[in-house]
Amino acid sequence: GIRYANKINAVSPNYAQELLSPLGSHYLFDEFNRRRNDVSGILNGCDYTQWDPATDGNIVAQYDYSNLAGKKHCKNDLQKNVGLPENDNLPIIGMVCRLTEQKGFAFIMPILELLLRHQFQLVIIGTGDPEISDALRNAAAKHQSKFAFIEDFSVRKAHMIEAGSDLFLMPSLFEPCGLNQMYSLAYGTLPIVRAVGGLKDTVIDLADDPESATGFVFVEPSGEALLACVERALLFYYESPDVFESTQKKAMLSRFTWEDAAKNYEGLYLGAL
Repeated sequence: GIRYANKINAVSPNYAQELLSPLGSHYLFDEFNRRRNDVSGILNGCDYTQWDPATDGNIVAQYDYSNLAGKKHCKNDLQKNVGLPENDNLPIIGMVCRLTEQKGFAFIMPILELLLRHQFQLVIIGTGDPEISDALRNAAAKHQSKFAFIEDFSVRKAHMIEAGSDLFLMPSLFEPCGLNQMYSLAYGTLPIVRAVGGLKDTVIDLADDPESATGFVFVEPSGEALLACVERALLFYYESPDVFESTQKKAMLSRFTWEDAAKNYEGLYLGAL
């Protein structure tokens, strides 16, 4: 496919660049580099008709960037539904994903106990690798007031976690585009992501650009780097609540539309012709 296609496109600009590197090319470095002038990346869009907290029928209360009051009700509803104590003061970190190494569990599992020493609640929903699910189930049983693990997937629960969480965990090993970080931004749930693929293209770190920040980004593929990033996010939540809320509102104004993607694809197809 790489050798004979007229053009080669990835689903985010940063992932396209990673495919041209030895580390990010999945053992196809030579193939991609022979065609490097024909490699491009166009970011996927988000379907905001399905992912909009102002109209979402899957959540207990609707809200928008001008009034976040409904998000508190969504938080309490999430706590109630997953069996965590209702507490408005504790931040919730949510995660919705397949339970695979790609999604960053090689970083999460070694530091999970250290992470759960902090004052927050964690909700993870997903299915996949039995070893990962067993480890998460055991950790949740040990920390019942702080960690809820749901080995399942449903659209409704995914929407509930996006709306009810304050932060969203997405520390991927690699991520061609990613959609959950886009959903999180739309719901004012600040993403904690690794700087790979489309995650790097869509989330602006607080330390890099405070005025435009929409989340928290770490680079090094390690549990220590992830732990430091989560601790930074929790510190921001507790020490700067007003700025945290204004960052939520900025995040909600982010837009990654299929209309923009379609224009870029039209240009790509015309270029191929």
